[in-house]
Amino acid sequence: MLQDAAVKYQVATQMGNQGFSHECNRVAAEIIWSGEIGDVKEVHISASPGTHPTGVQELPKESSVPDSLDWNLWTGSAAMRPFSPDYVPYNWRGFLDFGTGQVGNWATHSAGPVHTALQLGSPLSVERIAIAGESKISMPHRYVVRLDFPARGKMPPVSVYYHDSARPGDPEAYKVPGMENERILPPTENLIEKGRPTGNWRRDPNAPAPAPRPARPANAPLIGAGGPGVPVFVPPGGRGGGAVPGVLTGNGSVFLGAKGMMATSSRGEGVWLLPSARWQQYELPPQLLTRSPGHMMDWIRACKGGDMSCSDFSTTAPFAEWLALAIIAMRVPGKLEWDSRNVRFTNSAEANKLVKPEFRKGWELKL
Repeated sequence: MLQDAAVKYQVATQMGNQGFSHECNRVAAEIIWSGEIGDVKEVHISASPGTHPTGVQELPKESSVPDSLDWNLWTGSAAMRPFSPDYVPYNWRGFLDFGTGQVGNWATHSAGPVHTALQLGSPLSVERIAIAGESKISMPHRYVVRLDFPARGKMPPVSVYYHDSARPGDPEAYKVPGMENERILPPTENLIEKGRPTGNWRRDPNAPAPAPRPARPANAPLIGAGGPGVPVFVPPGGRGGGAVPGVLTGNGSVFLGAKGMMATSSRGEGVWLLPSARWQQYELPPQLLTRSPGHMMDWIRACKGGDMSCSDFSTTAPFAEWLALAIIAMRVPGKLEWDSRNVRFTNSAEANKLVKPEFRKGWELKL
């Protein structure tokens, strides 16, 4: 609907997945298109555990609504329910009625290079492969979903596996074949080592530099992604430690090609070939894509009639589609066949209820 609205009202658009503007995102695509690792038929994407609720089995306890909050307005199109501080602020993203967990938090970033490099559209099918801490109320503790995409131009069909919140010791974490002694995800900004500047890509180049973050005292309470004062929810067993050689965890992706492997990290802010010895000898391919002056300036350039922004709705609506389908697959077991043209699953009435959910009266969406 937003994509159609952008066309109808002829506006320049830009999604907030700022990694689309990063140099590493472009280089990752150019490496794939150069044929360096051959045809890619399998990709694995990972997102780290969040700090929002997961595996919830009972609705949060009711609490009085703060004077500063219009609870009816905040609830919006979702079914009305008693207020709880577990929802507001920030942690709403862990609840199925309001958010998409780490898909909305991090897969929108870590899956970006996959979408760009493989020129993905809509998948033919989606399927839940594994789940832990399943809930009818919130996101689970972790899960794995497979999405199968058709051939695109000269690119062969590809299976994309999304691993949500897997820690190094979890069975849901992907063990990269033949890379048992390798660090899997590259450090961010690593193209500088190849003599390729990455630029101040996130900010307005004329804005003042941000103030450095103060050091966190050793005995200070844990601060989650929601910021100070927001409750932190930790899955059973904790959020996991650091990276383990040979295992894909954290925020990033691994491309398995017929002639080799490539990995990207974070928002598409790091890229390298695996194993590390191959990357050390590698020379970057020719530049094919327009470079970004920074995510905000990229959009402003489009607003002024320049090149279309790199994360325009025409690019990111299909991206958002397959990410949302991963959430539906997580909730509905079985292989789900997807008909993108008619926006429906052809073999699951249960899944179709989640494609077009019922909105509370007065909150219907209209173009």
